[in-house]
Amino acid sequence: MANATDLSQDAWRSILLCSYAIYLLSIIAIKNKPKTWQTKELLPEPRPKKEQQEKLDRVLNEVRKIWRRPDPDLASGQLAEMELVKPQLRRGLLHESNRRTDVLEKAVSAFVAAYALGDGVLLLRRPIGELLAERMNLMHNELQEQVKKNRFTLKLRAQFTVFDVVPLASVQSKYQKIEVLKSEFFGNILTIDGDLMLTERDEFIYHEMIAHVPMAYVPTARRILVVGGGDGGSAKQLLRRESVENVTVVELDEEVVRISQQFFPRLASAFGDPRVELRLESGASWVERQVASEGTARAHEADRFDIIIVDSTDFGASEPLFEEAFRRSLRRLLAKGGVIVINLTSLPWQLGLVQRSVHRQRLLFKYVRVFQIHQPTYTSGHYCFLICSDALDPLDLGAVDWESYEDEVLEMGYYSRKVHEASFALPQYAVAAVSEALRNAAQERKAAASKDHAEEDHAEL
Repeated sequence: MANATDLSQDAWRSILLCSYAIYLLSIIAIKNKPKTWQTKELLPEPRPKKEQQEKLDRVLNEVRKIWRRPDPDLASGQLAEMELVKPQLRRGLLHESNRRTDVLEKAVSAFVAAYALGDGVLLLRRPIGELLAERMNLMHNELQEQVKKNRFTLKLRAQFTVFDVVPLASVQSKYQKIEVLKSEFFGNILTIDGDLMLTERDEFIYHEMIAHVPMAYVPTARRILVVGGGDGGSAKQLLRRESVENVTVVELDEEVVRISQQFFPRLASAFGDPRVELRLESGASWVERQVASEGTARAHEADRFDIIIVDSTDFGASEPLFEEAFRRSLRRLLAKGGVIVINLTSLPWQLGLVQRSVHRQRLLFKYVRVFQIHQPTYTSGHYCFLICSDALDPLDLGAVDWESYEDEVLEMGYYSRKVHEASFALPQYAVAAVSEALRNAAQERKAAASKDHAEEDHAEL
């Protein structure tokens, strides 16, 4: 009996020791458990319901797509004002040309877009589904891990405006997903691959500026090429000018034209004008074919375009339009004394992209300038374009024939002489960035010219 009692006591002692050991280990594990990253400003993380979790998973797939995009030029803090601070640097990284930063910005932007808002809303550029406002603080583990790996502290300060929207149409074309939403405030809204292209309420701002700014410098323009512009808005504005005899619109996606004709008939009515020639094919391929058809000689002056407008999306199927070969081919189609306008991006949020674009175009053109618009439904609300020419400096506003413009008595909602002049008055941070890009490009051109002369001299010897 004594042995049995001793055995029982030993067993209980072992059990107690094991329990105490497990207790100690659990305390150690809890202390060493990584803390979930969370901003002080946000509420405790709610437990998602099943339907909310499904929406979460869908948006995370979009985040992963953004992470896989190879072009850092597409990066931006699209939907929240963000401050990215490196502990050892202690200053903003938004202007740093850093791929890791760019990718993180886009991931956070997509995340905030997904979890910040309420039922059926539109936030800046992205239509959001049925998501609850309190989920703004829900940071997915995948994003948390990226933050830890990159040693970033994220501080989100966002102001949101909520608008109810109703889906009208959704089409997956060969190239992209096209959607139309209806808003009491904005009217019909066109999005492509989730990015807002235009709304009935404010499209006139973009289209008036992309058309009438170049027309101010070439008021007698007869032939105009629009690469993209499948909604018809740019062509619609160009047709208002008396001198215009032909507008060639080269649009890749036929579905964009069809959707515009159905839901934005006022803009798409331009395609019914006999002065408009619509080509449904790749802009890059069409331009290359026009250049190839002229052979080694330059195209006849009458066949070139007085104004060329690139009115495309800045991602996806439009990527060939960003290549150097396309830019050089486009320049060959420009008439003497003509100008090229290129839609660009948010000036404050994608200043690096603006700077690189200015640099690239300055390698081809003598004059490259940036002009800006206030487009409320675009990223940051502060959008910009490039205007390029070998014949005239767009900053020489005295060269603009305002009398001929005023003689046409055009009713505008945004564009005017004062707005035109003011659009070239950039903020100081942009002036510095653009000036640097112009200087660097000018130096590259000078170095290339010196090299060519040296090679010619060597060949003569």
